[in-house]
Formats: sequence, structure tokens, C-alpha cells
Amino acid sequence: MTRCELDQDKHEQQPGHDERCSGFIKPSSTGFVASLSNNLHGWSTPRMDIKAESSMLQSMFRSVSMTQPPTTSTTRFSMKDDTMKTYPAIAPLHKKSPPYHKAQSSPGFIHSPPPSTPAWKVRALQSLPMYYPLESNAITIQRSLCSLTEQISAFLKEHSVCSVYHDDAGRVDCMTSGLLRFSVQLWKDNRASSVAESSPSIIIEIQRRQGCCIEMQRMRQELIERLMNPKTGLSTLPVPSPRSTPVHVLQQLVEQSASVNGTTAVPALTMTDCDSAYQISCRLLKSDRLDERRLGLESLHLIANARNVMMHQAHLVSSKILTDPYLQSLLLDYFAGIEVNSDGENDNDSMELDDHDGTLDYQRGRYFGDMHILALKTISNALDTAVYCNKDKREDNFDVGSLNLASPFWNHALQAMLYDMHYSHVRPLEACLSVRSLRRLHSLTRHALNERLTMFADSVQLDHFLSDARSFGQMHHSQLEHETVQFMNQLGLVC
Repeated sequence: MTRCELDQDKHEQQPGHDERCSGFIKPSSTGFVASLSNNLHGWSTPRMDIKAESSMLQSMFRSVSMTQPPTTSTTRFSMKDDTMKTYPAIAPLHKKSPPYHKAQSSPGFIHSPPPSTPAWKVRALQSLPMYYPLESNAITIQRSLCSLTEQISAFLKEHSVCSVYHDDAGRVDCMTSGLLRFSVQLWKDNRASSVAESSPSIIIEIQRRQGCCIEMQRMRQELIERLMNPKTGLSTLPVPSPRSTPVHVLQQLVEQSASVNGTTAVPALTMTDCDSAYQISCRLLKSDRLDERRLGLESLHLIANARNVMMHQAHLVSSKILTDPYLQSLLLDYFAGIEVNSDGENDNDSMELDDHDGTLDYQRGRYFGDMHILALKTISNALDTAVYCNKDKREDNFDVGSLNLASPFWNHALQAMLYDMHYSHVRPLEACLSVRSLRRLHSLTRHALNERLTMFADSVQLDHFLSDARSFGQMHHSQLEHETVQFMNQLGLVC
């Protein structure tokens, strides 16, 4: 046996290479990305080894420092003039590219199939290290390991939580639609030595990594209640419509006040009425500071949602998002360069210190992934408001004729949405938002959307994108399944 064969055999026998991402499957995307770029655009026993100690110290001294701008060279959209510079981004999907379900046999278009089961399969649990800062809200449950992991998997699927399972470590990394990141860690409780092996005592630790503390408290409480009461069903409520929100109640009060005063309608508001929040968001988006850019995009996607502000205000902001070239120039960067990691390594983001966390897989890093999701949310909220205004037959309904899908912004945005749909097994949240946006666009301007989509991918390939996204959603992401089924019904496709 040659030295090369010995090295290869040694590499294949190393532990840790059989890690299965049941929530995500990291694709072998090198060929696909190249094809796009080239062809298209507690306590335990006092024993702890060095590896466990290093992992524990890394967990204790996790840094949440602000990141630096991505080092990827990108030509920016010109803010001062009306000319469009060369902007590298995801190119249109080739019309002659093979269908999604036949892509495995085609060079340069490699696809990793979704897992066959949504359950989290843990072979054995690690013992709790002697020196470990265990969360104060950790709980201990006496139950079989298989039953416990199945309940956790079902909970994450029902709540549409993006998850990456690490079988050997007994951990699952999670990310919600609100960009809350947390992990569920299982430990073996060595203190209960007399318990039968069929029903061991398991420590469940739920750690917040990043995101809203209030949302974390709600998510932790619901998960603990589900584990303590396995017969409890789905506890999440459906997303309310704008008519059932407190903001709509305020709108009714304003209309009633207007009728009492003898006026027949509420005075029409201009952009100056919600100018402050909108202009602050735009100013933050132009900032050189990454935290200010994110704050601006978070604010913009909130004020475009009719569940948060008055309908007329949401309508004005949504119209700006969908039609204003200047505002779209501020958002364009977050729809370009969204490829998954082609080298198989982790994010180049200095915020990412956990080598095993793969809830976001972007070549340009975790910060860019967050901004891409927020940009998709902004577009989705704006389209929701526009569709609702037109369906409600309001006087200030959205002018569909002003929506130019042939503009550079929509060209990049539609390409990014198709890309996210293709990698729905890696990006279920992004795929869910993309399908929702395309469904709303189809309701507003069907013919213009079909004309643009034929330039990126034929209808057969789009059908397979939706079908595969629905299949993955059935196992892992209920909201993705819901959106794809609605869009397929709207297109007249068989689910």
C-alpha cells in the first residue's frame, strides 16, 4: 500500500466525519457554484480530556464582537449617479440546465438529497464535564433517549426552526425566523447510576447563543412544557391577518372619530407622516457601520408590515420598497453573492467561533446571511401589504404598473430567490421567504413575473424546485411546506 493510500485510509477512519445534519444537509455545492459563475452569473466524574476542556472554555468565553465588512471584492451600486456599474451576483439559472431530480448525474450540478427521517438520532450521550457552567434552567428527564430526541425534532419542525443535528456531540443548533440562535444540548446524568439503562436520566440544557431574550424565554418554556407533557399538541398560533391586530383596532377608532366629526373618510396621509422612521432607516442603511446597517434594515422591514403600523403608513413604505430605485440600491447588495460555501469550511465571519454551528452557510459570512434574510423579510412584508391593499379595494391601492421587474434590483432579487429555493435543504427559512415573495408577485403581476422567470429557469425546473422544497418542509419545516403548497395550488400544480 502506498503512502497516499495509507493517508487516505487514515483520514476515512477519523472520528467525527459521520456527522449527519438532519435539519440541514450541506450540499456538495462546488460544482453547482462553479457552473453558475462560469456559465450563468451538574457534575460528573472528575475526568476531562484536553478536547473537552477546550470546548468548555470556548463556550465560556464566547465573543460577540462586531464584525468587519466582508473582504470579498464587490463593485458597489452607485449611489450618486443613475448609472449601474458591473455588479457580480447570482446569474440567471440556465434554461437548459437539467431538472432538479436528475441533477446528480450531471457534472457541475451536484445535489445532496434530504435525509430520510426528520428524527434526531443520538447514539450515546457524553457525560457532563466536571467543570462546566451548566445553565440554571437546565432540566433532568428520565426517559428513553430515542423518545426524547424524536420529541425535540417534532417540536422544531412544528415551530419551523432551522436546525443542524450533531449526533456525536448530542447537540442541535437552532435558528428561528426571528434570527434567534440557540442550542439544545443533552448530557448523561452520572448521578443517577441506579437508573435502568432503558430509561436513563438525561440533562437537557437549552442555551441562547444570539438574539432576543424574550423570544428565547418563550421558546425555552414551550419546549420544556412539550418535553414534560409529551401529549401536548402544537402550541403555536397562526400568523394573524392585519384585520385581527391591535393596529387595525386603532385604525377603526380613527375612522369612527372621523365619522363623528362629520367627515366621510380619514384624511389621506402623505409620506411626511411616516417620514421620520423611513428616513432614519435609509440613513442607517447608508452607514459604514455594520450594526447601523442591520438596525436600519430591521426597522425598515417592521414599518412595512401592516401588523406593526397603520395600513396607510405601511402602504407608503411598501410602495417605496417595491418601486423606489434609490431605496432598492441600498438593498441590492444583500441579494448578490449569496452562494453557499463551496470549500466546505465555516463562515469567514469573526463572530462565528463555534466550528460546528452551520445554521447559516454563506461564503460572505454570517453577518451577510442575516442581512440577506432581513432583506427577504422586507420584500415579503412589502408585497404582503401591497396584495392586502389591492384585495381590500382600498382607495390607496398599490399601483401594479409601477412595479418594474426588469430593473437591476428585481433581476438580482428574483435570481436570489430561485437560488434559495434550489438550496431549500440548506436554507429553509430563506426558501420559505422566497416562495412567499414569488407567490405575492404572482398575485400582483402574473404575466410580468412569468416573463422574467422564463429568462432564469424553465417552468419544469421551477416545478421541481417547489416540489423538493415541499418535501423537505414536510419533514423539517412546516412553514416552508405551507408556503410551497399554497404557491403550487396557485400555479395549478399537483401537490
